[in-house]
Amino acid sequence: MQESHAKKIIRQTKFVHVDKGTGKSFNAFVSQDQIKENAIKCITRSEFWDRFPKLARIASRSGLMDELFADAPMRLSNGEAIIHRLLTELGIEFTAQKRFPEVRDKLPLPYDFYIPAFKLLLEYQGEQHYQTTNNRHNSQLVERDRIKALWAPKLGLELITIHELRTIEIEQRVLDGLRRIDPDIEINRTPLSQQQKKQYKTLGSYTDSDLILVAKNYNNLAEFRATESSVYAIIKRKGLLEQATAHIKRQARNPYTVDELRDLVKKYSSLKDFTRHEKGAYLAIRRQGLIQELLGDLKRGCAEITNWTPEICRQLFEESGRIKSKFRKNNPTAYLKVLEMEWQGFVFQAAIRPKAANSKAIIISGNGLENERFPSLSAASRELNLPLSSLSNYLSGKIATPPKGYLIKWEAPQT
Repeated sequence: MQESHAKKIIRQTKFVHVDKGTGKSFNAFVSQDQIKENAIKCITRSEFWDRFPKLARIASRSGLMDELFADAPMRLSNGEAIIHRLLTELGIEFTAQKRFPEVRDKLPLPYDFYIPAFKLLLEYQGEQHYQTTNNRHNSQLVERDRIKALWAPKLGLELITIHELRTIEIEQRVLDGLRRIDPDIEINRTPLSQQQKKQYKTLGSYTDSDLILVAKNYNNLAEFRATESSVYAIIKRKGLLEQATAHIKRQARNPYTVDELRDLVKKYSSLKDFTRHEKGAYLAIRRQGLIQELLGDLKRGCAEITNWTPEICRQLFEESGRIKSKFRKNNPTAYLKVLEMEWQGFVFQAAIRPKAANSKAIIISGNGLENERFPSLSAASRELNLPLSSLSNYLSGKIATPPKGYLIKWEAPQT
């Protein structure tokens, strides 16, 4: 039986892979080279799984994942992500998860970072490495740290162990180590691309206890929010803000006096500017019931009108483009006056609806109409008293019979 052209194309575009578990071959529409090209863009296995799940499945099944990420961790802790980013910005060549055959427990143990040009090893150790009260602490972890510390000088390498949590302190420890080894080093940090920034933002992972420990390094909430903006955002998102900042004393401002409020008001000519730049003072004025006394002389958005007439409201409506929503937003007092005095018939007589960005004109004939153009389905529905759903369903092909015998079609696009 002759193979169809479509099947032939599909067969030719498939690539053969071998299942590492069963040894059987299987087909996929991507080659190993294509998988490798995308894997290079990722730092950890978890990032590769998140960004390219289909490729990661094929790589995992074929055993290619172990080859691609042999020296990469499954994921980075937040401290490791900070160090990784710093070394990348400095343009220093390094190897993550460096293993030496001699340094082993049952298997070779990895150092977090190896910088060959400086003969330097960096290890970031969270609280689980040294706090026995932490639920992730275990003696096996401590034993591995001891083995790695013991072997570093035997390999002729310096080992720096970092426990700090604050970004600035972690970076300072790394920079101090580099300067100690090479006093003439020039520290020039190259800005990262937007893609790299986004990548590093998703790499680091904090535990709740890590977040709280970072917050405990600060005694001023504003300083904490400015210095550790990403940590602050995570704490707030997780609902830990009250717990993490319980030790920080809020510096409440002394209540405003009337003289202080009056002096602040004098700096501004309009109410809009005052409320924008002095929100706290404005709220204090409202609480003390001093709006008319202190803010009465400030310029409003428009001249204050006390004697409203239908003609004035109609003029303001015309200035708003004869659009009700814009009139209501620009002139709330006038809009309320129109409703109160029931002037809608006069003021809104020439009202128009704002044209939707995706509206499309239709042409209707029949029942006395001859190629009558309507700017939108809504307009035709209002003018001809037709159900909007009937018009929409007919033009989309959901129903075969047009409503009330009209001939309805979309307006041909202008070329």
